[in-house]
Amino acid sequence: MFIGEAIERFIIAKQAEGRSPATISMYWRCLSLFARFTGSMSITDITADTFRAYLNMLQSPERQAHDHNPHRPSSGRVLSRETVRTYFRHVRVFLRWCFEEEYCSHDPTRRVKMPAAFDHGPKDLHDGDLVRLLDAAASTGKMRERDTAILLVLADTGIRAGGLLSLTLDRVTLDAGGGGMLEVIEKGQRARFVPCTGLTADALRLWLDVRSAQPGVNNVFTTCEGTPLAYWGLRMMLKRLAERANKRGNFATPINNMGVTQPVGLIERCNPHAFRHFVGRRWIENGGDLASLARLLGHSSSSITARFYTRFDTTAMRREHAEHSPLRGLINEKGGTAAAR
Repeated sequence: MFIGEAIERFIIAKQAEGRSPATISMYWRCLSLFARFTGSMSITDITADTFRAYLNMLQSPERQAHDHNPHRPSSGRVLSRETVRTYFRHVRVFLRWCFEEEYCSHDPTRRVKMPAAFDHGPKDLHDGDLVRLLDAAASTGKMRERDTAILLVLADTGIRAGGLLSLTLDRVTLDAGGGGMLEVIEKGQRARFVPCTGLTADALRLWLDVRSAQPGVNNVFTTCEGTPLAYWGLRMMLKRLAERANKRGNFATPINNMGVTQPVGLIERCNPHAFRHFVGRRWIENGGDLASLARLLGHSSSSITARFYTRFDTTAMRREHAEHSPLRGLINEKGGTAAAR
C-alpha cells in the first residue's frame, strides 16, 4: 500500500472517531508533507531511518518545510522547534496507526526520539496587563460590556478561544448568589463544566442585558450586527484593546497580592492562548494544585499542564526560590546552621 492511500484511510478513521475539523486539517497538513517527502514509497518500506531523515529535513534551512506549495521558493527559514515537534507527533500517530491496522509489520517510530523542546519562557499576560486591558475595555463604547465579559471569562476560566466562541446561552448558568458554571465544548465535541467567579458572572449578566443577536443566533458573544463573534474578530478585539491600553500608558501596575509594583512596559502578548498561560501561572501562585488546574484547562494529563502552563518569569522564580529554598531554615545567611542559633 502506498503512503497516499494509507493517509486517506487514516483520515477516514479519524473522522469516524469524531475528531474536529481543525484536527483533521492539521493531520492533512502534516501528512501531506510527509507523503511528498517519501514519494512513491510503500508503507512497508518506511523505516526508522526514513523517519529520522524526514525530521532532519524539517530542521534544515535549505527548504521552508511548512510551505505546502511546492511551486513557491524556499525562504531559507528554519522551522521552530515546537513546529517540528508538532509535525513529528502527527506523523508518529499515523505510522503507529498503520502498524496497529497491520498495514506494516513493524512500528518505524518506536526507536525514534522526539526532538528536544526549547523553553521560550512564559507566554502569559503580565498581571498588570490584564488590569490595563480591563481599563481599556471600559472605554470601548457600546461593546464595552461584551469586551469586559470576554476578558474576565478568559482570565477566570482559561477556556480556549473555540470554547468561548461556541458558548451558547443554554450552556451558561449564573447563580443568584454569585458565581456560575459554563458548559464548554472544545476540540471536537468534548464538553466539560467550568466554574466562574462572581466577578465574571456579574460581567456576563451586564453583557447579556444589552446583547443583541439576529434571529436564531444563540451564541453568547456576538458582534455589533448580532452575528456570532468569529475567531479573527476576537483576535482583532484583543489587539485593539492592547493598542488602546498602550496609548493610555500607566505602566506601573500591581503584579502580586502584596501590592508590589513594577514597570511592565507595552502589552506585547495579547492573544486568546496567552490567557490560558495566565490562568495556569496564577492558579499555581495562588496555591492551587496541578491536578485541579489540568481539569480546569481541559487537559487529559497533568504533565501537559506542568510543561506548558506553569512557567514563571525570572522575578517570580526568584521570589519562589527565596520562599521555598532547601536551605531556608537550615543555614542562616551568615553561614551558621539554624540549629546553632
